[in-house]
Amino acid sequence: MAENDRETFDQDLVCTSCNDNSEVLSFCSDCDVYMCERCHSGHKQMRFLFAKHHVTSINDLNTVSHHRGDRYACAVHQHNKDLFCETCTIHVCPKCVVINHRGHQLIQNQEDFEKDIGQKIDDINLKCNQEKDHLKKNIQHIEQVRQDVHEIIKDLEDVITKEHEQKIGYLVENQATLVENVRSLEIGFDEELDKLKATQGKRVKMMSSWLSSVMIGRLNNLVWRMVYGDLEKLLIETNDTTRVDRMKQAAKSIQFCSADERLLDHGHLQAGMHIVREFKVPADIWGMAALSLDTVVAVSGGKGKGSYSFSLSGQEQSHLASSKGSVHDLTFLTDGKPVVSRSCSTCCVCPNDDTCFEYTCKQGEWDLRLCSDQSDNVYAVNKNPEIYIFQGSNSNPQRVIPIGNKPIQISVTKTGVMIPSTGSQTPSTVHVYDIEGHLGSTLTAVDDSEYLYTAVDSYDRVLVARVNRGSHMLRLIRYRLKGLQLMQQITFRDLKLPHRIDQPPYFCYMVLVTPLMLAFASLGKRLYFIELDA
Repeated sequence: MAENDRETFDQDLVCTSCNDNSEVLSFCSDCDVYMCERCHSGHKQMRFLFAKHHVTSINDLNTVSHHRGDRYACAVHQHNKDLFCETCTIHVCPKCVVINHRGHQLIQNQEDFEKDIGQKIDDINLKCNQEKDHLKKNIQHIEQVRQDVHEIIKDLEDVITKEHEQKIGYLVENQATLVENVRSLEIGFDEELDKLKATQGKRVKMMSSWLSSVMIGRLNNLVWRMVYGDLEKLLIETNDTTRVDRMKQAAKSIQFCSADERLLDHGHLQAGMHIVREFKVPADIWGMAALSLDTVVAVSGGKGKGSYSFSLSGQEQSHLASSKGSVHDLTFLTDGKPVVSRSCSTCCVCPNDDTCFEYTCKQGEWDLRLCSDQSDNVYAVNKNPEIYIFQGSNSNPQRVIPIGNKPIQISVTKTGVMIPSTGSQTPSTVHVYDIEGHLGSTLTAVDDSEYLYTAVDSYDRVLVARVNRGSHMLRLIRYRLKGLQLMQQITFRDLKLPHRIDQPPYFCYMVLVTPLMLAFASLGKRLYFIELDA
């Protein structure tokens, strides 16, 4: 029976070390493989790998214990391989553990091993199912996030589109403002040229009339001589072609300055200005008003009496002799009558006339500063938070307009829009008010060393000067009024004055004698006529 079993065992065994299914010659318990003659020879020759392995001849094996039906029997020690070495990943018997697997990770028996493997399989299966459910939820969440992201991006696109439309609207408005500014300049040039043309036409008519009278001999000897003299004067009068040509050059000098590409703006218009006449005056100028198209009258406040006139032609003469005290400021009514400031609360109409009368208001911190409009309303400020409006022979203000600042100068348009400024008082500001006291635009100095002053021309355009304490530079910007809003029209290139504005309290004064001719004075006994190119 044993012999039959041995034969059966031998017939069943084939080499498990190669794929040739050759007859078995030996068994390596370390490799746990049956080897044919060729594999046995290779295993034996590779001593550096298998020198310590236990190889047993097939003839020495216990036939029963190594039958396929008992595949867990140890071929070397004739013990069941009840243990599993996780380190070497093979089944081993107790003797194998002592000899070759000391310190290795072992599982006690096959049943425990199979149970452990089964538990691990169950655990991994559970974890896989749980992870699959989690991944499916993640996939759903991913799609929800995708939808949310798309909505967020759409909202961003909407914001960008809205912002683009707003900026396009601003640029369109900016373009329209620039074009309107250019056209207003064109209108200004046309009006000035029309005035020159009318003057020339008037001279032509006078010459023709007088010449006709002379030629037909209708004048007696005395009249003839007078007419002849007038004709000679007309013939030798300076022609205005120089002024006309200068206006053309002024128009050419206007530039469009493109804005920085980082700014949401097209740019601005810019023109030049230059000094055409300079006066060294006997005393500091504290007030000034336009007398004619080429002459201003200036007063020196508490340091002198009366006033002096200065003309573009270079003439300087006494204008308003006064024995009644100092003159701090003045303005002119439409009939040429002067209104002069006497103190911090009074001003006098026609001070050297028998019909002289006074206007009186609340005492202020500064002497009254004056201006007037075409309706002969007189506007006064004295560093009180109020504007006083006088009219006619009533000594009290016709109106008192409360405001939120304390101005020391005031300008007014033909329509009664008031532009008070705090001048050299910090912070230096310019405000726009209507007759009801409603506030419009406000301009504020960059810092406490910058001071703002204003003047209004015959087109109701507002010229704002910016000067810095201790500086030579005069900066001018002209604005158009749109309701109560100041709309920048043109910037003038900085002008370097011959003297510094460095005498406290850094007070300046300016008036426009024509839209293109500015008289500018500051403490330091200097007065300049400055021609604007546009």
